Amino acid sequence: MAKLRACYRTKLWITACAASLLLCADAAAQYREERDAELANVLSIVKNDPDPKLKIEPTPGLERSSLVTNRAKTRKAYVLCVPATKGVGKCDSLVFVKDIATQAIYLVSGEPGGFERYRPVDSLKWVTNDILSFERWTGPHFGHRFVVNLKSKKQIAAYMLTDRGR
Repeated sequence: MAKLRACYRTKLWITACAASLLLCADAAAQYREERDAELANVLSIVKNDPDPKLKIEPTPGLERSSLVTNRAKTRKAYVLCVPATKGVGKCDSLVFVKDIATQAIYLVSGEPGGFERYRPVDSLKWVTNDILSFERWTGPHFGHRFVVNLKSKKQIAAYMLTDRGR
């Protein structure tokens, strides 16, 4: 009888854990993305020399650095908090990319409405060795994903992200 109770408790525990995992996966999968033609060509990629005293920002919500290196180890992307021209103690979260071979540093900017001045960069990642993707959320339910090609130095896509309208 004791073995039966222990088996029942174990099965109950496994079922509860599996249900929790399924609910978490379902919640994460509910974000919808749509191509945004209006924002598909707003970013520019220009050579820049950021202040070397600025520290690389951590990834929002995590305690790890935003520094990401592409698979070929030819480029590094990261976020710097550049002091804002207006407002004491405020900064602009800007995306920078360093070309390892030439040591050139590029700034990705130009988001409409000055989003880079108000919201942190999230999900900075390399899609390929040349293509970088990052997100900015304007609130808990709405944001944008931007995709840039560092080889051609052009933006190649933009997406609206939301969990509304399902």
